[in-house]
Amino acid sequence: MSRASRGRLRAVVVGATFGAHYARALAAPSAPVELVGVAGTGGKGGRDLAAELGVRYLDLTGTDRIDSAGADLAVVAVRSAVVGGQGDEICRDLLGRGISVLQELPVHSADVVRSARTARRSGAAYAVTGFYEHLAPVRRFIAAARALDAVSPVTSVELRTSVQVLHASLNVLSRLLTSPPGRDIAVHPAAATAKSLVSTDWGDVAVDVLVRNGYDARSPDDNCQPLMGFVLGTPDGELSLPHVHGPTRWEPRLHQDAPGRLRHPEQRLSHLLGPDDWTGDTVFGGLWAEGIARALGGFAEAVATGRQPVGQRDIAALRHWEAVSARLGRPVDLPSAPPKLINIPDLEVCS
Repeated sequence: MSRASRGRLRAVVVGATFGAHYARALAAPSAPVELVGVAGTGGKGGRDLAAELGVRYLDLTGTDRIDSAGADLAVVAVRSAVVGGQGDEICRDLLGRGISVLQELPVHSADVVRSARTARRSGAAYAVTGFYEHLAPVRRFIAAARALDAVSPVTSVELRTSVQVLHASLNVLSRLLTSPPGRDIAVHPAAATAKSLVSTDWGDVAVDVLVRNGYDARSPDDNCQPLMGFVLGTPDGELSLPHVHGPTRWEPRLHQDAPGRLRHPEQRLSHLLGPDDWTGDTVFGGLWAEGIARALGGFAEAVATGRQPVGQRDIAALRHWEAVSARLGRPVDLPSAPPKLINIPDLEVCS
């Protein structure tokens, strides 16, 4: 019986840190694949997650093998070699045994190429994901940007992000801009502590990236501020996505037909596209789960049809990330503390 004829493909999630988001989303009855296991190196977090979701736990440090769970595909959310982990080895081991793999970024472009070759030899599928490109607000922004570019070409991009998610930010940028990234990269220190301005180009589009190049080495996934925000400049206005969980904003360029008179005085000067009511509780179980389902749905389709989903755009964006990272240098160690809860009404003051 072919995989496609069995109904939903069966999946295992490797890793229980960020992988927990994948596992919980895929455990839902409406998920595009069937979660049959959580795999890890024997830690309590992975075992607890598997018990919570009612699936098998696979200890990869022992004799357990993911194919013993009957998995057709695996999501590998384990640190890759470029950030000091074993994720690439796990991926190539699975691919070599014919199990398709969706791997979480960051991954070095050379390892992506090696894993893609392994996948082709074994007849499995392999893809990488930056995660954020699948979120509904980001997809809305990408769609709006492409529609805008067709009538008012994008000439510049301003991106704010943190070094922890720089790879994911550039991955989104590669979907906004049709040209590949340029080779010229200039890095200048910003006035703020641990921030740098990276200036480059993607085809005819000038790109400036303000990167917070620092984090708490004791908790490197914490304190990603800013996460990622985009401003696209065109001759007719600016399209922006201040945050991946918020709405897209269009601001038409002000223009005067005559001194003191706007060309379209009745035109709204700011338009919001999409909702702006996500909370910490609803993001993970709602917005993120929907994005994960979308990512796995597309990957499962590639597995079922024998299509190889990893492409040159993914590799080009990763190579650009590697070049930018090399020029940024080592991140600054910035001790992190829990943020204060700001009372929003206190900000709504008027002098």
